[in-house]
Amino acid sequence: VALGYSRLLLMAVLLFFWRATLAADITIFGDDNYPPVIYRDQSGQPNGLLVEVLQQYQQHTGQTLKLKLMPWKRAYKSAESGIGGIIGLSKTQARLAIFDYSDPIHDDDIHIVVLQGHEFDFRSLADLRGRLIGTQLGASFGTEVDAAIAAGQIQVDPDPVHANRLRKLLRGRIDAAFIGNGKQGFEKLLSSDAELHANRDRFVLLPTPLVRDPLYLGFAKTQHMGRFLANFNQVLKQLKAQQSARRKTATGTH
Repeated sequence: VALGYSRLLLMAVLLFFWRATLAADITIFGDDNYPPVIYRDQSGQPNGLLVEVLQQYQQHTGQTLKLKLMPWKRAYKSAESGIGGIIGLSKTQARLAIFDYSDPIHDDDIHIVVLQGHEFDFRSLADLRGRLIGTQLGASFGTEVDAAIAAGQIQVDPDPVHANRLRKLLRGRIDAAFIGNGKQGFEKLLSSDAELHANRDRFVLLPTPLVRDPLYLGFAKTQHMGRFLANFNQVLKQLKAQQSARRKTATGTH
């Protein structure tokens, strides 16, 4: 009887702490200018694909998530210091020592943009040598690209604002730019700025992506959020299964 009572007591304690975890609000940081994946819209509200996933998670669990959008470098530093989690995080060897990761949420195709008349056949990182590339300040482009940048094999000009990168390209200050979110993100970026929109025919998106970069939700290991991430992954699988079922229904496939 005593053993059975101990087990019940242990289960009650674990349930209490699990409910306490769900009851506590969780802060998550994200990029405020990375449409259509995550951004602040014209009304000042968080928007984008990753925001929708967090909203759906809240609806499924009742867990309150406080999403704070800001320039990426500041969002990353805040998460790295353990103030909150971060969504839209790429996975690298260096970051694996700092963060616990969710399952992948979204595959982000990073493309190379050049001006018309300056196209080149991109097949490997060697094709970028001798060119100055505009990049997102504080962003990772995968282990191989990051290593090439660190070794000086790829020369970069980092900037915190995506539109600035293409303006520099227009003015001949850089030779190419890395732009995320595939063709959809490229088109949305051009439409978001009057100067870029007026010159949209001058920009060329090279057909071969630089890299396909899965994006994750991450928390600094010091936050001990493994249990939350396990629950998040479970809900994420359910959401993806529902999306897949809806696509099959829409296309009539089985």
